[in-house]
Amino acid sequence: SEGMILAADAGGNDVFMLSVDAGAKPGQKVL
Repeated sequence: SEGMILAADAGGNDVFMLSVDAGAKPGQKVL
């Protein structure tokens, strides 16, 4: 399955969304 992570910085000013890159394999670390 695919997944996304939505995260905010400690101050709540910035929001980040991480998504699966093309060619990513299950179990690989997010760097």
